[in-house]
Amino acid sequence: MQLLLLGILCRIVFTGRISVIRKYTVLLGMELMFKFLLGRAWTSLKVLPLIGLAEIFIGSTHLLIQLKLEVLKNLEASSYDLLASFSYKFLVRAILIHEGIDQPRGLAVDPSRVYFADSKLDYIEFVDYDGKGRVQVLASTKLIQHPHAMSIFEDHIYYSDRRLQRLQLYPKYPNGTSREYPSHSFSKALGVIAIHPVLQPSIKENPCSTSGCSHICALGANGTFTCLCPSGHVIEESGGGRQCVLDKRPFMLLDAEYDPLTNELFYLEHGAPVLLMTATLMSSSMIHKTSLTSNNRTLILANQPPDDPSCMAYDWNGRNIYVGKKHSQTIEVVRTQGEQYHAVILHNDQSPTAVSNPVAIAVDSDRGLLFWLDQGKGGVSTKLAGADLDGNNPLVLVSTDLAELDHLALDTVNRRIYFTEAKAGRITSVSYSGQDKRYILNDAGKQPRAIAFFHNHIYYADTAFDKIMVGDVDSGSGDDQPPEFTEFRANVEHLTNLHVIHPANTRQSHPCHNNNGNCEQLCIPGGQQNKFTCICGTGFAIDEATDKCKFYAESFLVIAGKNYIKSIPTDPLRSKVTAFDTLAGTAITSIDFHYDSKSIFWVDAAGLNKGISRLVLGESESRLIIKNNFGGFTIKSVAVDWVNSNLYFVNADSDRSNIEVAQLNGENRKILLTTRTETPTSIAIDPIARYIYWADQGQTPTIQRAWLDGTHKQVIVHTELKEPTDLIVDPNSHYLYWTDAGMDGIFRVNPMALHTTDGNSELRPELVRSDIAEATGIAIIGQNVH
Repeated sequence: MQLLLLGILCRIVFTGRISVIRKYTVLLGMELMFKFLLGRAWTSLKVLPLIGLAEIFIGSTHLLIQLKLEVLKNLEASSYDLLASFSYKFLVRAILIHEGIDQPRGLAVDPSRVYFADSKLDYIEFVDYDGKGRVQVLASTKLIQHPHAMSIFEDHIYYSDRRLQRLQLYPKYPNGTSREYPSHSFSKALGVIAIHPVLQPSIKENPCSTSGCSHICALGANGTFTCLCPSGHVIEESGGGRQCVLDKRPFMLLDAEYDPLTNELFYLEHGAPVLLMTATLMSSSMIHKTSLTSNNRTLILANQPPDDPSCMAYDWNGRNIYVGKKHSQTIEVVRTQGEQYHAVILHNDQSPTAVSNPVAIAVDSDRGLLFWLDQGKGGVSTKLAGADLDGNNPLVLVSTDLAELDHLALDTVNRRIYFTEAKAGRITSVSYSGQDKRYILNDAGKQPRAIAFFHNHIYYADTAFDKIMVGDVDSGSGDDQPPEFTEFRANVEHLTNLHVIHPANTRQSHPCHNNNGNCEQLCIPGGQQNKFTCICGTGFAIDEATDKCKFYAESFLVIAGKNYIKSIPTDPLRSKVTAFDTLAGTAITSIDFHYDSKSIFWVDAAGLNKGISRLVLGESESRLIIKNNFGGFTIKSVAVDWVNSNLYFVNADSDRSNIEVAQLNGENRKILLTTRTETPTSIAIDPIARYIYWADQGQTPTIQRAWLDGTHKQVIVHTELKEPTDLIVDPNSHYLYWTDAGMDGIFRVNPMALHTTDGNSELRPELVRSDIAEATGIAIIGQNVH
């Protein structure tokens, strides 16, 4: 019994590559394919994306493709739809059809014919391999209204119709029949293939089996073959045209960093904004590592806030990448070989060199230097700054006369920095020390954005004209004259970054290349040859007794913003050490910590993780332990009972508010208190004194308390309150502290002075600190209030 498998490929995005499966594999980039197809006419053509599938009949020597080209010549723009044929060796080219065709979609190959469908004219036809004998097979509006993809097996055509939303069967020979043939309903079936051994027969004499090609062998006409090389390789002239070697010619790399030692690419991918069910607009940016010789890719910094990475640079000596983060306001170093340890080296410490909004980074690994452009925000100025690769010795290089900053490049030989300001039409150059400022380009009509430097030449991408321009920095008529720029490439759209790579430029070996310099986690190159520093990643700190990395066990603050949670050490000398990676959220409202289990708990009031989440320090993944799944309830605040390992939280909707309790893993959940007249928003626990405290932001604000089982509810403060926002209990004195956003201050009371439980006795607040605009969060460590 013959086996027929029809694959329906829905929502396919074509990449411009055509693949022949099994050992007759051919991978062609669009540019290479069109160059072979069109010859010298390539320079006058603008290529649009492929709009059809391509099939290969292994028994023949022809590959059939379907193209749409837009010819731009003599200021005339006219479109041609072509059906073209050429052999595996790309030596024979012929246009088969160019008339009576409007929107060709489906394409299938029979042993002697080419079948094609037109989705606008609504027909299926075939033509011989030489373009003759054109015959219409089907043009009935009853059976075909928008053909898209098709395949042939034996005597039948299988084609998908997008308007009729079905997969249809029809004879492959024209017979004018009105007979009903089988069909299957599918929604937006964009591809169909038939799979059977007879469709891919073996070849008795396969020249590729004895070709000796080192990588790819492509069949040609009349029993010939051609050896092909993957990207980054060329045919070795002394190898008989069959061996591929690394291409050592310089090349330009768009939107990526490159490691010539491992042949790996690192690129920053910015995703399109996505509208979530909560009507929140989310976007993402991710860093990937991939090889030039494969399509496999590895995600760098997987568990990070969405859309946080904004720029990166590669350190070729330490094998690290440096990542600028606009939301976390940090620059981090990430190990790329082995386990992905990473550490914050620069952050927003409100100093002149603070990192606030990094937009570009460049690294001189041989000198152990890092440079970055910071657009500034929140009191941090716009600047070009530099530092050592470990973050030490930061220095502001340029901070005046700056517009919107874009990208930078380094001349590591002459120790100069080049950076772009697209909106001002400027390219500026300064020395590594920030001296000798020069304008390489100063033209408001230009938009220089991406930039690269190579062999005294500046390359920049002009987004106003979609071009890459090049200029020799030594070509100026005088010391102060800018160079003349000429066109290097045209029609380059949406270009965000440029790098020039010289594989033959082999660098000296570095100690960090060998066993990571014997560093346990991160090896950071220094400013002198063969010098380096070992540092520990996030969540670890150097053990001064052993010089090894140990789990970070010192005190630190946990700080939550609307969409992030991060840590800050309380010791100023460890300002760059972080206890955990920055956590992402959508609408974070409350946080707490359980020391014995080293767990952070937080409330997210919106998004996919709406509820209470938990992260155990040292683990890479957080868990949603309490999920809001009852109507419109939203958890507002959470507090930890560290004695009995319980969670207390406020859960409310528009009609009622509950105070609930559960275990640390989210199990055994119970409602302790419920109210329809009050609005509890913040909660705190004193497990030693056995009390729950909460702030009520209702019509008459109050602070109340109850026993841990929810009984003996009592109002303890109802005067001198406007908008109590966050509560905390000092475990030593049992004083209750809170912030009041309406009164711009911090207040406290001593609940232990209140002995009655009849609900009538009250305490008078004591002002601790005033003039704190919209005070929201509070924490206590020892005698210090944060």
